[in-house]
Amino acid sequence: MTVKQAIKILKHANKWRRGAEIEMPDVKEFGEAIDVAIVMMEVALKTDPVLNRHNINTKRYD
Repeated sequence: MTVKQAIKILKHANKWRRGAEIEMPDVKEFGEAIDVAIVMMEVALKTDPVLNRHNINTKRYD
């Protein structure tokens, strides 16, 4: 799975999870997308340790 595919799946799953009337994501693909995201975040932390000091604002969906 590519990073772009993972992003698309994760965005869709999050919309579904928040109540959008769309089809439930395939659980296997959803799991793979999560795995890709975890790897990308781990790589980002290793290559840019400054990221450890930043908090991500998740309030944009409220």
